[in-house]
Amino acid sequence: MDTIIDSDLRRTYRISSFLVDERTRFIVQHKETFEPSISMSVYEQYLSLKRGSHNSVKDILDKLTYFFTWADDAKVDIETMLLNGLAPTPQQVRTFVYWLGERVSYEGRQANRIAPTTFNRIIEACSAMFTWFIMQYSVFNGAGNQHQVNREKVVESVKGLFKKNRKKVRQSKFADDLSEEEIATIEAYLKPSNRTDVDKDTAMRDYLVWRLAIEFGLRIGEILALRLKDCPYGKKNDISIVRIEERGRDYVDPRGANRPQPKTLSRDLGFLFANSPLPRLISDYISDNRCQYVIRAGKKKTLPITDHTFLIVNHWRKDGRPLSGSGMQRIAEKISRNTGIKFHWHIARHAFFNRTYQAVASNPDYKDGMMDLVYWGGWADEKSLQLYVNRARRERATKVLMFWQKGLTWDALK
Repeated sequence: MDTIIDSDLRRTYRISSFLVDERTRFIVQHKETFEPSISMSVYEQYLSLKRGSHNSVKDILDKLTYFFTWADDAKVDIETMLLNGLAPTPQQVRTFVYWLGERVSYEGRQANRIAPTTFNRIIEACSAMFTWFIMQYSVFNGAGNQHQVNREKVVESVKGLFKKNRKKVRQSKFADDLSEEEIATIEAYLKPSNRTDVDKDTAMRDYLVWRLAIEFGLRIGEILALRLKDCPYGKKNDISIVRIEERGRDYVDPRGANRPQPKTLSRDLGFLFANSPLPRLISDYISDNRCQYVIRAGKKKTLPITDHTFLIVNHWRKDGRPLSGSGMQRIAEKISRNTGIKFHWHIARHAFFNRTYQAVASNPDYKDGMMDLVYWGGWADEKSLQLYVNRARRERATKVLMFWQKGLTWDALK
């Protein structure tokens, strides 16, 4: 087993994914022995039933591998502790918090460091994990109500232990954005006619993904999950976002357990811009670029993709497979390197909603604008708009109010 060095983020546990009845499931294993964690398998089952998104389950399990790595290093039998519903001691919590705190960075992103906000999410995940196991497996003296009271006292004590060790963090309350100049720079770089660093099929795909992100504010999982029948064709003049559970029992994704899964609600979205190139771009990409290369009789031939119906494909190996999430990440990294802009795909979603929110908020005649925007984003309620509300207010404070005061003087401060 590797020794865990101070401020080193290497963990002794890993997460593997697999499919069960077309659902992505996870197993937590020790990296050296490959031995699975029984307690985490039990907890994963609970999380999979409770949460709709497998990405959320994986994120929670990933946070918990920090505690398991610490326990491994500190020779704490975490399996026995959890499966017997035992609470961690105050000393164990303090030691873990100190160990984790040594890996925190307050100076932005650094290698082998975690952000304070991530630190707090790890603490919260550990608290929730112990709470669940205590409620499920703990045994106390007494019967009936007394047993329940004793158990709840232990749970509250554990929650308090973890809560008081959270770091005070001033979280960002604004949705980050791209400036008009940055959007224009990315647009110019990705235009297929300007690309010289990739082949024409890849250039068309990258530009199509960019326009779907910036024109519709779609999440990457939503874009990667798009199928041909979700795109405009014939009299269908919109794009359909469909959750996996609504695809039916025959839904198959060759990406297996790593398949993308839209987190938002299903919805149909029309084109906002009259001059949008997207309808033509989608049509041209499907007919001219969405293909695979095969060798027949010693000659390379271009053939249509027939083994799946996903829109966005991987052009690197020319095998026609649907593009993966890591493939999308590599495209974002290339955009950053070649434009000098700190780019990630989700910032395109923010750029879209920052602008559409301001447009809706500034139109007093559009009474249903906010609810329409909630539908467009695939959210369940208006709470998810708060980041965009706050940014719009900040923009008004820094621009509109300054404009209002232009030419005014404050005699007392002369």
